[in-house]
Amino acid sequence: MAAASQTLSVERGGRRRLRLPRSVTVAKYAMVMPALSLFLVFYVTPVIAGVVISLFRWNGLESPSYIGLGNYERLFEDPVFVDNVRVTLVVVGVSLAVILPLALLLAVCLSGKGRLLPLFRWILFVPVVMPLAAVALLWSEIFNPLNGLANELLGHLGIAPVAWLGDPSTAIWALILVSIWGFVGLHIVIQLSALSAIPTELKEAARLETPSTMKVFRHVVLPLLRGSLTVSAVLTITGTFVYFTSLSFVMTKGGPVHATEVLGLRAYLEGFAALDFGLASAITTVTMLITITLVGGALLIGARTRVEY
Repeated sequence: MAAASQTLSVERGGRRRLRLPRSVTVAKYAMVMPALSLFLVFYVTPVIAGVVISLFRWNGLESPSYIGLGNYERLFEDPVFVDNVRVTLVVVGVSLAVILPLALLLAVCLSGKGRLLPLFRWILFVPVVMPLAAVALLWSEIFNPLNGLANELLGHLGIAPVAWLGDPSTAIWALILVSIWGFVGLHIVIQLSALSAIPTELKEAARLETPSTMKVFRHVVLPLLRGSLTVSAVLTITGTFVYFTSLSFVMTKGGPVHATEVLGLRAYLEGFAALDFGLASAITTVTMLITITLVGGALLIGARTRVEY
């Protein structure tokens, strides 16, 4: 009875709640603390430090001087920074508009049991595991204005060669194409997993109501993929910020004329090329706020309607 009284408590209304022993509670928090400590040290602390540094003028060598919101005022008065924000939003928006439907379409096509389907899945996933440097070198040669494969194909169609990475009007779209090529395989796998989790009995029952495959997909399959599409949207937003930044640095250095200079690359150039860590931290803070806003919007849209079966 004494042991029972230590693990059970009586609440108002006569309900009894099971209470874990103190030793179990301590052990639970003890197991969480290592991961929580790493999260605080390597994620939360740098974020807070970046926000604080954005309030100072600091070159990393001399003592920092407090300027308040001066770095943010410099940013929003800089027309190049406005272009950086515009390019970043264009990259993320186009990636979302292309990757999600394309990955879903390819996943549906590859969800059967054909003999060659595993090979096609493997081929589409190869870009995901390729090193970024290899991807950049491969596509730099494809977009070579003199003897690249892209212009060779255009030549066979009677179209004049294009300076893919040297023209501001085409450079951004060339890099978006490379980014989508490198990312879509991951999202195909996510959608394939979600499709395989839908019970076959549910789809067969829907086919008894209507013989239309499109109606079954639209009214039964697609609503059940809302969760996986939300995951893909979040990964596309966060992954594009990181992947496209590295891609633009390796392939174009942000050029030509800042046409491919996204916020992440601008922060790197201000911090490690111009040694203006206060301004670089302000850029990363703005980038973080934009990312949180976009991810939050994706999560709200994905959670708007919950579908169960």
